[in-house]
Amino acid sequence: MEKSGPITGVLLAAGRSSRFGSNKLLERLPGGITIGLMAARNLTGSVDELLVVVKDRKDTTSRMFLDEGYKVVVAENAKLGMGNSLKSGVRHSSDSYGWMIALADMPFISTETIHSLSLELLKDAKLCAPVFQGVRGHPVCFSRALIKQLLAVDDSDGAANLVSKYRDELVEVQTNDRGVLHDIDVPDDLIGSVELL
Repeated sequence: MEKSGPITGVLLAAGRSSRFGSNKLLERLPGGITIGLMAARNLTGSVDELLVVVKDRKDTTSRMFLDEGYKVVVAENAKLGMGNSLKSGVRHSSDSYGWMIALADMPFISTETIHSLSLELLKDAKLCAPVFQGVRGHPVCFSRALIKQLLAVDDSDGAANLVSKYRDELVEVQTNDRGVLHDIDVPDDLIGSVELL
């Protein structure tokens, strides 16, 4: 279909970092940039717009993104889970051609991988995701054809069930980029991060 509306990146940054022990999105990577900002910057070149979904517009996470000029959206009820944050981002960008749903604690995804996913959306993929050594990773992209389903995802499960439901239509983008599987849950997940940057 003809492209109408932007491809919107939705960066989910409303988590509690409970396993990390502190706000992991503010943790600095070896190059000095924070985890959250690296994840955002990786997206910017391959989407038309970027929304960062947070739990509180006045906390340090929001200020970090706002100070960098990113548009921040507050999840209606972030404590319910990732699906609630996802729906908040999609609802605030309902005129989009498609969405690239990314996690703010995954700063090591290459810009080449992200660009490849964006191209699949432009080729009318209903949904697409990167695959590293047989394992599906992030981010996951959805076309406008799935907006009703996106707005109805379970608050706690996110889009996992939706991806499973449409797995026969999922376009898998094969990649050697192991960053698509590497999220930061605990401090030890940062060990060896220089190799991934």
